[in-house]
Amino acid sequence: MGRLLHVDLSSSKVTDMKLDAELAKSFIGGRGIGIKLLYDLAPSGIEPLSPENPLIMMTGPCTGTLAPFSAFYSVTTKSPLTGTCCSSHAGGRFGAELKFSGVDGIIFTGKSSRPCYLHISDGAAELVHEKDIWGLDAHQTHDFLEEKHPGVKIACVGQGGENLVSFASIVSDRDRMAARGGVGAVMASKMLKAVAVRGDRLVKVSDGKGLAEISNRVMPLAKEKGKGLHKYGTPQVTAITNEAGVLPTRNFQRGNFEEAESIEAEALVEKHKFRDKGCFACQIGCSKINRAGEFALEGPEYETIFSLGSNCGNEDLGKIIEANLLCNRYGIDTITTGNVLAFSFELYERGIISREDTGGLELTWGNGDAMVELIHRIARREGFGAILAEGVKRAAEKIGRGAENYAVHVKGLEPAGYDPRGVKGMALAYGTSSRGACHLRAQTYTVELFQGAMDPLTLVGKAQLTKDLQDVAAVLDSMTMCKFGSRYSFGNSLDSLAEVLRTVTGFEINGAELKKIGEQTYNLERMFNLRNGFSKVDDMLPNRFFEKLPYGEEKFHVLAKEDYINALEEYYALRGWSSDGKPTLEKAKELGLFKEYQAMTNAT
Repeated sequence: MGRLLHVDLSSSKVTDMKLDAELAKSFIGGRGIGIKLLYDLAPSGIEPLSPENPLIMMTGPCTGTLAPFSAFYSVTTKSPLTGTCCSSHAGGRFGAELKFSGVDGIIFTGKSSRPCYLHISDGAAELVHEKDIWGLDAHQTHDFLEEKHPGVKIACVGQGGENLVSFASIVSDRDRMAARGGVGAVMASKMLKAVAVRGDRLVKVSDGKGLAEISNRVMPLAKEKGKGLHKYGTPQVTAITNEAGVLPTRNFQRGNFEEAESIEAEALVEKHKFRDKGCFACQIGCSKINRAGEFALEGPEYETIFSLGSNCGNEDLGKIIEANLLCNRYGIDTITTGNVLAFSFELYERGIISREDTGGLELTWGNGDAMVELIHRIARREGFGAILAEGVKRAAEKIGRGAENYAVHVKGLEPAGYDPRGVKGMALAYGTSSRGACHLRAQTYTVELFQGAMDPLTLVGKAQLTKDLQDVAAVLDSMTMCKFGSRYSFGNSLDSLAEVLRTVTGFEINGAELKKIGEQTYNLERMFNLRNGFSKVDDMLPNRFFEKLPYGEEKFHVLAKEDYINALEEYYALRGWSSDGKPTLEKAKELGLFKEYQAMTNAT
């Protein structure tokens, strides 16, 4: 659309900005443009919840077009949970509506003196001050704005964001979450409650006929390969990880859950499924509306089933759905929420904390009522919940008494539902991810578990695999393309993705050039983190991942620390980084990041 908005919340001023063509060619959109803007706008050492920390909402060139599986938008900022750069993404329909309004992205700076929301109607943007919107949960906020502005699509924060929970999310389309890293806390710290958008502009592409031909060619393939995903959604993964012995159970103490059948996809579909739902212009429709008594929502996804299920020793799908709905309404990340709950359950089991610490709650494995009550207290920052609202890293530091030994995280971000001791590519994926222990920056588990193309129990070849998948993921997140759709439709081929980008933008670009953009994005994120005090030390995994992982009868997965360190050094070499994990001057020049390299060097 060629247009960005700069919203200075301190002065309530909304300014039009032209989307620079060279910026779009160099960083594509979404995550790529997001990190470039963040690097330029956020001084080193900035406090994440300070007015000076920018919050950047970006679509990509494919958002709102017929490009396959391109419904996403991204949110980039400095994370209040980790202190790293953070780019969080959500599908649904909000991103497409933002493009239909004539806007490619929004840069929020400063802080409003009172609660407000941004209203965009057919391109006209207005900052509205509205005290009655503060204090509403995410669903109530949707109701409030939909009544006031019929037809809008909404991205907002709940009370978790208002209370500055470090892992608060931004909620769009009621149950879609830009969840990880605390982007919702940054948004709420600016007194910005929501963005409400409506538009009817056509998103023009360079070669509509060519794009239609690509879509017609790949959609049948995606629908065929995505049959299981359409039927069951991501919960189908539960049985796979449990069988492989990598389903995190009881705070990553085991790799299989004795009651896994109770929380697997078949049980969810049989007992709770209401109907299918999909993102904008998606023909797979992997999302499901599920019900449990009075509770109904779009979800739970696999990551929520692991985090609020097996990792908490909880076999009750009804409680998972209830807890998931609470997280969505409060606007907090279910992955981190489940991890902090599991962490507190283990501390309780080991006698490190007691009922006196927990405010009378008995934090025993599988206690669904305690889970639900603790979620309330986390979102409201009440009692023990206020400690857990900081995430496992800082919570462990506050609790002390050896709690740090049971805090499972990398760079302050809690892991997703793949234990790296039995799917070892994920060890490097977690360790080297720019935002912490993330499963979406390099989905090695798809190659190791789902496709069976590489042995999951070795680190041999995983340094190259991790780097390659990270570069592809950076491209997809910049194009704002769904990773399921890319894998099923294009086999993650950069040549094929370049073909899509050519038809949409008209830019002359090939797969090799696209790979370089992905590498450039990843290196710039690394530079941002280094500039903000991170180092090679922060690529190390928690001690728990170097313990034996029991699963089944007398079975163990083992990850040797020495093997991991060797693989990490191999990864650095493949990246063209120094032995201490820093991009070299030569690599920076090769990627066109010399100015950014100088800024990093001056800061460190």
